[in-house]
Amino acid sequence: MELQKMLTRSGYVVVGAMLVALNVGCSFPGGRGLSGGRDATYKVENQPGGFLISSTYSRPSLAADNETVRSSCKRSLMATAQDYADSFGRTIQPLEEGRVRVSMNHDGTTGMTRCDASVAVAWSR
Repeated sequence: MELQKMLTRSGYVVVGAMLVALNVGCSFPGGRGLSGGRDATYKVENQPGGFLISSTYSRPSLAADNETVRSSCKRSLMATAQDYADSFGRTIQPLEEGRVRVSMNHDGTTGMTRCDASVAVAWSR
């Protein structure tokens, strides 16, 4: 009887650990399984005629490397907007890099550069 209790308790621990592992492996900050890599999180706000997508992208870099981070941040956001549209079987109007709003910050103590970006996206008709 004692062994049965231990196995039952152990079973719950194993199942619980598996659920946590599955959740961690499948969760995507910002919602619907958006791509973009492990360095970015995304948020999508649906709006009439399209959506607003925003991201926070960070990675270790030198302060002089800000332009590379800015470019990666914009490309990642634009690719994720396309992935989001594709997940609905919809197309979006062409995105221009110049429309992406970007805010950059470099922390000299940690060496991390952070990019916050957003862009309004319109559905194609």
